[in-house]
Amino acid sequence: MANKNIRALSYRKGLDDNLFENIAEISKQNATEEEFKKLSKKYLVDDSVIAGTASFYDFTRKENRTKKIHICSGTACMVSKKQDELISFAKSHFSNEEIGHAACVGRCHTNHAFMIDKKTYSAETLDAFNEIINHKKLQKNNYNIDCNTTPILTAPILDLKSFY
Repeated sequence: MANKNIRALSYRKGLDDNLFENIAEISKQNATEEEFKKLSKKYLVDDSVIAGTASFYDFTRKENRTKKIHICSGTACMVSKKQDELISFAKSHFSNEEIGHAACVGRCHTNHAFMIDKKTYSAETLDAFNEIINHKKLQKNNYNIDCNTTPILTAPILDLKSFY
């Protein structure tokens, strides 16, 4: 998700050949350390800047570059304790070497979250998982937001002055 946001902001500034995009691109190609050093010279930044960026984002980390599916390991998914179940689902389609993890895939509201082909999904059952893998239909996000007091972040603002 961060990749899309950074790309969009870079393009708004007219940066068609931006550093972050280049890091993401050579990460996908499982680039060598020497290729990352060439990038630091091209953009006149220290090697540590490139190494730090390439190791920070899940999709650019060396250990995740060749993964085909990423199981969410974010807080909401960890609390639901569904990663092991999702990994077992994934093993029915992917080898251990093709299964990676991502700190967040943006589906905290559903848990059972994973990312494949740059899209995120949730699957509570093996049948649901198989359906997603075989057909890759987009899933609608159904947010269930409720509270036991006056909602603050989700309440409609009818009048800005009275809100403040």
